Formats: sequence, C-alpha cells, structure tokens
Amino acid sequence: MAWVFAGGIAIAPWSRMTTISKFTLVVCAAVFASGCATTMNVSSYVERGTDFTQFRTDDWGPADALAQVPARPINSFTASDEARLGREAAAAVRQHLEVVSDPDVLRFMAAVNGRLANVVRRLDRQRSFRYEFAVLNVRDVTSFSLPGGPVFVSAPLVGLLPGDDALAGILAHELAHVVLRHATLQATAGEQFQIGAVTGRQLGLAAAVPVTGVLERGAAFSIATYFLSFEAAHEVQAESLGLRIMEAAGYNPAGFMEFVAAMRLEGAARGGLEWLGRHPNARPVAEPRPARVSAGFELAQAQLRRMKRPAPSIGDMASREFSDRAGVGVAPPDGFYRDVTAGDRLRFAVPDGWRRMLSGNTVMFVPEGGGVSLPDGPGAITHGIEVGVARGTPGGLEADTVRLLSALGRHDPKLIWTPAFRTSRIAGRKAMSTTLSHVCGVTGEFETVMLTAMHLDDGSLLYFLGVSPEAEAGLYRGVFEQIVLSLQIVR
Repeated sequence: MAWVFAGGIAIAPWSRMTTISKFTLVVCAAVFASGCATTMNVSSYVERGTDFTQFRTDDWGPADALAQVPARPINSFTASDEARLGREAAAAVRQHLEVVSDPDVLRFMAAVNGRLANVVRRLDRQRSFRYEFAVLNVRDVTSFSLPGGPVFVSAPLVGLLPGDDALAGILAHELAHVVLRHATLQATAGEQFQIGAVTGRQLGLAAAVPVTGVLERGAAFSIATYFLSFEAAHEVQAESLGLRIMEAAGYNPAGFMEFVAAMRLEGAARGGLEWLGRHPNARPVAEPRPARVSAGFELAQAQLRRMKRPAPSIGDMASREFSDRAGVGVAPPDGFYRDVTAGDRLRFAVPDGWRRMLSGNTVMFVPEGGGVSLPDGPGAITHGIEVGVARGTPGGLEADTVRLLSALGRHDPKLIWTPAFRTSRIAGRKAMSTTLSHVCGVTGEFETVMLTAMHLDDGSLLYFLGVSPEAEAGLYRGVFEQIVLSLQIVR
C-alpha cells in the first residue's frame, strides 16, 4: 500500500481521504512549504544568473542585519550560566552520540577552529565562552551550536562539502549564533509561560537522542524550538555575521554560498532540507578565489566517508529494555480529578492518582504503570498526557501546529495522520485539535494520539498531547478532553 509522507509523518492514502481531509492536506503542505522557502532565498541569485562577484560582505553588514541587534538585548541568563548550560549539553551529546576521534579529522578541525575562534574572540566579550568543534558520526545531514560555544557538525554533511570554504561558512554561521546569544535570548522571551527550567543535560538530549515515543518527542520539540532552532531574524543576523567571520579568518565566502545554492537545488535528494532551513538570505561576495581543497580537508573528508554509520539508537535500546513492563496493568481512570498547575500561569485538572513527570518545558501526567522513567527523563510512556509550551512563529496557529506534527513524525513512518483539524474555543482562545495513529515503539501495539494546540498571549504555542493504546482510546478520549476543557490561564 502506498503512503504519502509530509514532514516525516505518514499520511493516509489519498484514495482513503475525505474531501475535507484532501483540502486540509493541500493547505498544510502549502503552509509548511512556504515556511521553509522564506528562510532561504539564495537560489534566487542562481536562477537569475547573478554573478557571485558582484557583492561584498560589506554590503551585507551593519547597514542591515547587524544593525538590528540591540546593544543590550534582554537576556535573563548570565554569560557564565550560559557557558555552563552549553558544557552540560555538550557532555550529554558526547555521551549519547559517537564523536569522531580519527586523528586526521581532529587535527584538521582544530586548525579550522584556531582560525575562526581567533576572529570570534575579537568580537566576543564573553570570556567564559569556549569555542570548540566536533564531528558526529550520525545519519543526518546537520549542524548545530549550543550556548556558550560548542559546535557540532555531522559526518554526512562534511562528506558533501566541496572544500575548506564551505566548512568554514557552516561553522562560522553556528559560531555567530553563539556570539549573538540567540538561544538564551529566545529562552528568555518565552519565560512568561515557562513550565520548567531546562537543564544542560536535557538540552543535550534534545539535540542528540532519537526518542521512540510521541510524548518524549514532544518534550524534545519544546526545548528545540527555543535553543536549537532560531527565528528568521536571528538566522539573518547569524548569516551576516558568519560571512564576515569567515572572511576575516581568510576564507572565501563565495565558496560557502555556492555550496548553499547547490544544496538548495539538491537538498531533498541529499537529505539536507532541514539544514537548509537554518541558512537564510545571504549575499554573494566579490573577488572569488578558486575553490580550495587543502590536503588536510581532503584527508579528513576521505576518512569520514569511509566510516560506518552508527549502531541502533539509544531510543531503540530503550524500547527493547522496557518492552516487557511498560503499559502493563494500568488501571482505568476512576472519574475523580484534582487541580494541578504547569508553571505560574496554567491550571487544569487531571485524574486523581496520575503522577507528574517534569521534562524541561513540558510536564507529563501518567497513571500508575503507564510510564517507565530513565535517569535522563521519561523513557517509555504508554498512557498519559503531556502539556508543553514551544516558541511560536509568525505563520499562525495552523502553521505552528503542522510544525509540531512534523517534529512528532520526524524519521518515524509509524506515525500516521489523516489531515483534518477540529477548531474550538478553549480558555477563551482559538484551539485546533487532531488525532493521529502510532505504533508504540515500546509495546509494538497501535496507539491513539490526541493533539490540541493554541496560542498564548505572548505568541508561544501551548499544546496537549494525549496517548493511549488504540484498544482503550474510547475510554481515554473523554479523559483527555476533560483535561483540556478544564484549562485556566492566569493573567
């Protein structure tokens, strides 16, 4: 049977959809596609045949993007707190993902680090920040930075690069996010409805650990929207500053821009669409030099291409470990509820006896036997509900909900969604709800997932995710609806 995939979610076959479902799918696809397209317009220069030699980074500097950075932006994190958060997150990444230790790769990355970090230190007054690069042996084409200086790039991405300048551009872009403190600025902006404090370890796990459960993936999504993905203005600022950093370090920005343009055309085939979304509108530069491929780059790239990709993920191992005891003997709700809070502003009622499991900026309420905990957080949830807050976007409620759905279905063909939304009023505001089907990674049985999302006063996205075995969906549907309808937002 053929299935259509959208943003990583398995969509029901077209022939089985209702007319409304087909219309909703088209609308959602348009919203999702427009959200990706607006983040990067580099290909427009290629399509118009514009010569890369006609622009300089001076034309893409303080006069526009960098001038928009406030002199003293509001940030509730001190520089030392931010550095500590990044160190803890980097330690978690290194614990759960394989960091390439090949001497040739380490030697080359240290040389690039020396050139770029020397430039950054002249711009950055945060002496507590430590800038370091590492290559991850993972399957994804990706790169990301953590607060305070750690930068990671994947081996498959390095394997695609044409030379030194492209790698320097990627790393300089990530360093620019660190220098401009974008992660903690976004986290500060979302503190009004914060549910719980995000630790460095939780941030590292959100970046590194593939999770098997829908609720666990929802918790990672909440953290990632604040610390690992950036709003459009921040991406523009990072692209502008990144080009200036690499040029000051002696690299040719045109080499990076040509690679981005090529990825724009081939990203879907090469698995780099998500990475492309982080690299917006940057302009070509003047006086291009021939693309350089140093001996160090050539040797490091050859070593990475020869490496075998990693063994089963930590999420796969967790599934096997808990499959014999998760979701066994869960008592049905008895109809009694108690009032609970999530942060300072959110109140609602959950079944009496459901225990609280806090994970970063989300909180889960789980019946006895409905979840197994790991030292790092929830390890396997088969029954329960999650309440989370994520950073919103200017695209509106439907676009933000689709973005959440895409995160839930990332690399998970077992999550199936028939595109259809129900709209309602919850706590005096518009809400959208939908239902998904999933094969539980722990039990191997079908489960039903109910999602309700709405915007809060500051534009952030509040969402409820309820999960239960498909055979018990009728029993838990009313429970989940009662929890959502009881929501009160304290002003």
